[in-house]
Amino acid sequence: IEELPRTSKTELGDEREMPFIHDLFDLAIKKFAPDIIFFSNIDINFCSNIVGQVSDAMQYKKAICSKRIDFDRVNDEIPPEKMGEGKEVLYGYDLFVMERFWWEEYKYLLPPVLLGCERWDMLLGDIINIFFPFAEIKNLTYHEKHFQFWAQPQNKFANKGNRYNIEVSKDCYSKFRILRLLSGMMRGELDRDFAIG
Repeated sequence: IEELPRTSKTELGDEREMPFIHDLFDLAIKKFAPDIIFFSNIDINFCSNIVGQVSDAMQYKKAICSKRIDFDRVNDEIPPEKMGEGKEVLYGYDLFVMERFWWEEYKYLLPPVLLGCERWDMLLGDIINIFFPFAEIKNLTYHEKHFQFWAQPQNKFANKGNRYNIEVSKDCYSKFRILRLLSGMMRGELDRDFAIG
C-alpha cells in the first residue's frame, strides 16, 4: 500500500485503505516485469489441474478469467472431479491471467476501480470475454464460504469505496452497451433496452 500513489482512503475518505486495480497491476509490472499477470484473492484455492488448463488456454487467448466454486467447508484439497459438488458463483471472477502487453494496451477500457469492493472483477471479466469469446475457464478455483464485507446490506452503499465502484461500473456499462449486453447474456439475463434499441 505504501508504494501505491493512491487508495480509497486518500481519494474517497474511505475508512478502509483499498488499492486501485490499475495501480496494483502497474506496480507489479514495474517491479517484476512479468510476461504474464496471474491474479487471484488470498482465500482462493487452485485445482490440481490449473497449470495445464491455463497453459492450454493461453496458447489461443491473451487473457482468461475464472469464477470460483463455493463450498460450505474446505478441509482438504478438492480434486477436479469433485468440483461439481460445490456451487459456482454467478457474479464476478476470482482468477485473471493476462499477457502483460494485453493489459498495458487495453487497461484503459477498465475504469479506475478499487480492489476489495464489488463489481471490479465483473467488469474486467466481461471486457476479457469481449476480446476472447469463451475466455472464462470453469472449475479452476474453489473457496470456502465466509463473511463478505461488501455483501452486507449495511456496507453495500454505506461504504464509500463500494459505493464508488457501483457508480463507476454503472457508468461503464451505460457507455459500452455491448459490454452490458454480454454481461446480461452470460448471466442468463437479456438486456431489453439494448435488444429493443
